Amino acid sequence: MKKIAMFCIAATAVFLVLGEGPAFSPAETNRVARKLIYRAMRLSGCHTIPDEGELYNPDEDLGTWHGFLGVDETNGWTVIAKKAAFDWYLSTLGTCDCQSMSRRDKLLVLNAVEMCGMLAYTNAVPSLKALAINPRGIHREVALATALKFSAIEDQTTQFVESILTNTAQYTAGERVVCYLEYADRIRDMQNITNTPAHNAMLVFYENRMVDRVGAPSVDRLLSTHLQGYGQSSNRFETAMFMLAETNALPCFVEYFTSVTNQLLSSGQPLVQLDIGEGGD
Repeated sequence: MKKIAMFCIAATAVFLVLGEGPAFSPAETNRVARKLIYRAMRLSGCHTIPDEGELYNPDEDLGTWHGFLGVDETNGWTVIAKKAAFDWYLSTLGTCDCQSMSRRDKLLVLNAVEMCGMLAYTNAVPSLKALAINPRGIHREVALATALKFSAIEDQTTQFVESILTNTAQYTAGERVVCYLEYADRIRDMQNITNTPAHNAMLVFYENRMVDRVGAPSVDRLLSTHLQGYGQSSNRFETAMFMLAETNALPCFVEYFTSVTNQLLSSGQPLVQLDIGEGGD
């Protein structure tokens, strides 16, 4: 615990010394760093959760900017200056060699991304996307999940998602599955997506449904919900058979698509063939 605290104190100083403002002595900078990193520790989970009976302290609520940045001026650092330092730090993550960082600095990256999620910081989305596509980035799945959570469902976001889904060489299965859990599932939960960017996104998932098997159950649920006729189609049956051809699939994966094939074969109804072209149906 002591080592984690020491890391947090040292790492958070990066937020501060890179911001604009008057010069600070090492002692002053360290005091500000300690104040912020205490909150960062609580956010990242390296802390002891207080008893439920503890009184609420808004100065320690990391779900707010006030809680994270503190009072308006900390040893001369205004809230604006501290937030600008945080923004600057985030903006560097898309181009720096994160994989060569020290263990302490790698944990700093994770804490920074998690802060964006806790604060619902939509302005950080471009920086988080940049980190997610950085070939030398780290914690990319966390950055990607956070970015997609706060991104609008629109054609630009869909293009970003597709670039990750189809790049099986650069992105791990864990990174790509985030696109399904954060984007496809969001679309599935929508009511009517006809003539909307969400419909275009659904078609992108359809067109790439057999790129590999990552996220396949999410895609199947999405298409069965919003693509008319897909639930009883030969297209779905073909997809399910493709998925079941995987010899090392997890039991839950096999169970899901076995259930799909059984449903289709036992329906007593002929399977329709959907003729879906690029970008429309």
